[in-house]
Amino acid sequence: MDTNLWKIPCNIPIEYRESVIRILKTSLEAVDPFLAVKKAILRRKDGFSINGKEFYLYPDTKIKVVSFGKAAVSMIRGFVEVFEDKIQSGVVVTKNLLPEEILRCEKFQVIKSSHPVPDEKSVLAAETVINFLKDTRDEDIVFFLISGGGSALLTAPVDDLRLEQVQKLTQMLLASGATIQEMNVIRKHLDKVKGGKLALAAYPARFISLVISDVTNNALDTIASGPTAADSSTFDDAINILQRYMLWEGISREIQNYLEAGVKGSQPETVKKDHPVWQKGYNQIIASNASAMHAAKEQAIIEGFSAYVNEAPFTGEAQEVGRYLVHQAREQWKEQLQSSQRACIIFGGETTVTLKGNGKGGRNQEVALGAAKSLAGSTNELLITLATDGEDGPTDAAGACVNGITFQDAKRLHLDIDEALDANNVFPLLEKSGLLVKTGPTGTNVNDLAFWFSF
Repeated sequence: MDTNLWKIPCNIPIEYRESVIRILKTSLEAVDPFLAVKKAILRRKDGFSINGKEFYLYPDTKIKVVSFGKAAVSMIRGFVEVFEDKIQSGVVVTKNLLPEEILRCEKFQVIKSSHPVPDEKSVLAAETVINFLKDTRDEDIVFFLISGGGSALLTAPVDDLRLEQVQKLTQMLLASGATIQEMNVIRKHLDKVKGGKLALAAYPARFISLVISDVTNNALDTIASGPTAADSSTFDDAINILQRYMLWEGISREIQNYLEAGVKGSQPETVKKDHPVWQKGYNQIIASNASAMHAAKEQAIIEGFSAYVNEAPFTGEAQEVGRYLVHQAREQWKEQLQSSQRACIIFGGETTVTLKGNGKGGRNQEVALGAAKSLAGSTNELLITLATDGEDGPTDAAGACVNGITFQDAKRLHLDIDEALDANNVFPLLEKSGLLVKTGPTGTNVNDLAFWFSF
């Protein structure tokens, strides 16, 4: 990861700037998908082990691999280093382009798909994966390398629905303030690969899923809409969520009909935990938000900071979370770190943004700007927000850095923070103020991080 290409705001005190960058860099390196896959698998002469669980390879075992999600590129590279001599074939579905050595590998079908709203490429990707799995045998092993973003990148609407209906629903959900867990309950009930159905497609082969978590509770049935995990949600749950966010009347009649048919038992439910397919499968989370936070803490201590990880994930409306993080950090600074002069408190989670305007921004930018008022007047604090994939909303920023003079500087530049937040148009203000954090795509995705510093 080349931090020389990062663009970090100059409002970080110069004497601490390099230390802060190293802390951020270490948090991302700890969840590097390439290294996470390599560390997860221990090759043996007649098989391999994952987290102490042994797997054996029969003489005629074929290893197939499907890698999809925002970290698909790095995960497949790590997998190739471990299993290159044993891989029969694979499919890679990615938002970003693959390195040339992967593109040149004749074993892989490579599809560049779409996120956050699925399109024809997403459908092609799902159809390709389903067809790829059709001839699996009992003695084979299918590896699924799964990371966040997979819900959109791999989309196969049920036969009763059209892609444009799912696209409209996705856009409505993204703007509604619904959590990722709620969004994925609905997606799982309208799709042929989500909610455990991809595991069914691999049957009767054994399957192993190595998963990079991008959800706050590491729930396997939520990450990428749980394609290889048992699902407990129901058609009733999906309808209730749509009604709760007042979206039911706005969705297509075809989706309404399908969900209502599911409630009546006329459409198949997602795959539940008592299904025999789970006897053939194994899921393992190999990197998560917590991994990044604790690595950052260790580096902060090396850099001379007193450090503390807030284990409770932050959730809720982004700008409100920004204010909460400042309050919570100050309390923990006193209680946990005894008001140390050089302190670092690390938070992780995922917020939501209920769109009220049509401006430009992202949830991490709204968290930062929401914190600016709470920091106003402080001479020794700053808050940095970071989307671990490097892409916060439809912008080229990963987050932002705000401190005690952010609010004052905005006024001096004739910029209105409240107006920007109300219109969900925070990117232009942060860009003009020079407060954006830009890392470029990181190749990983474990939700969002926030770092509060006291100097």
